[in-house]
Amino acid sequence: MDQTISPPGRVTAPKPDRIRGLAAPSAWALAALLGLPLLLVGCQYIQKGWSALQDLESKPHASGDKGSAPLAAKTASPLPRGSYQPEDALPDTPSLSVHHARFRPQDSVYAVLDANGVPRTNIIEILRVSRPVRALSRIRAGNRYELAVSEGAVHRFLVQVDDERQLRVYRTKKGALRARMERIPYATENVRIKLKVQGSLFGSISRAGVPLSLAVKLGEIFEWVVDFYKDINEGDTVELLVEDRSLFGRPAGFGRILAARIKTRRIEQAAIYFRSGNDSYFTPNGETLRRAFLRSPLKYTRISSRFTRKRFHPVLKRFRPHLGVDYAAPKGTPVRAVADGVVTFSGWRGAAGKMVQVRHGRGYATSYLHLSRIKRRARRGRKIRQGQIIGLVGSTGLSTGPHLDFRIKRNGTPMNPLSARLPAGNPVPGRRLREFRRLAKSRIAQLKSVPLLAVAADMASARSPQPAF
Repeated sequence: MDQTISPPGRVTAPKPDRIRGLAAPSAWALAALLGLPLLLVGCQYIQKGWSALQDLESKPHASGDKGSAPLAAKTASPLPRGSYQPEDALPDTPSLSVHHARFRPQDSVYAVLDANGVPRTNIIEILRVSRPVRALSRIRAGNRYELAVSEGAVHRFLVQVDDERQLRVYRTKKGALRARMERIPYATENVRIKLKVQGSLFGSISRAGVPLSLAVKLGEIFEWVVDFYKDINEGDTVELLVEDRSLFGRPAGFGRILAARIKTRRIEQAAIYFRSGNDSYFTPNGETLRRAFLRSPLKYTRISSRFTRKRFHPVLKRFRPHLGVDYAAPKGTPVRAVADGVVTFSGWRGAAGKMVQVRHGRGYATSYLHLSRIKRRARRGRKIRQGQIIGLVGSTGLSTGPHLDFRIKRNGTPMNPLSARLPAGNPVPGRRLREFRRLAKSRIAQLKSVPLLAVAADMASARSPQPAF
């Protein structure tokens, strides 16, 4: 059985005017962008479920440094309908009946196929042949599917797996069913987005009419080197070079961020997309933006107490060292591990209340104090991955209110989490450095020369459709 990803082709149809699709976000990257100003600016733009996002309405308002273009409402692109058939696929026939739709909440593949009159034996066979490629029990609500039936038998079943891939189950010329994973054949064009921060970065992106998917991706790129709670201020600028995708001549949302640059009063940080091992984004010099440690372990509202050798304790009413950073946050706010490691302590420890300690590589250890709840995965001896939730913010132990007391040590010596120089990941390998530098030079030039994407300032609260193909 063919289990490889095979690109079925590329479309080069002209692209209509458009508003971009919204990719499903990563919750942590979005959280990293909210910050304190979100309480004043951004909350109105968040809905409870991303799957409930509605279609954008058209607003003809757009401008850029290379001219302007009207913006039109974008409809979701359909799945490819047999245009890229595998060589061994049974050809389509005039009697072919094709049905396409989205999976709804609580839908299962079995139920969808059964509701469309597919015989039980066919359903079982589809589930069987697809299992080694992709288990069809893990399909998200909102993903598209296409079912083609001929003379009572399944001819083709296409299922959107994610924003980049689709699963194809098809009948071969010999009559058997086969399954393979395919890349969705997008046509792409590079476009540039530039905006100035007003309020919070999240709010600025929303008001500019730029899809929040890009805010999420931006957070994922820079979360190791930029603290979006304290590093981003009014008047700072963000520039993005992104893939603008279409499929069969219809808009299909944004793809990868190829380059990004953040300019603040304190820092200027650029990122170049380059696939090398597990790292995708590097500085123009070839250093990875990924760090062994995240900049912060949670979404917080403010820093209520900093690292110091002498602090007046609000409960004990005397001066004593505070060898960590207190992040004020609502009770129940998720707390994540800042790096891979092994849990060395999990439970109650006196004044620290409910606490988790994690041992990392290179002599580093982190502690998370005053938790209201500790997750099962954070039991002593368990391995923890960077970004996993290990507990919830609380006020247990010697505490005056809900917050996280976060601490870092190296070889037993306390470090200031806000200023510690933490280990980075691997740079671009030497054998590929010349290739990367050529690409980086080109991307930086495009950040200056590619036409600005037209965005609509009055479409901040409009909502875009679930990403299609």
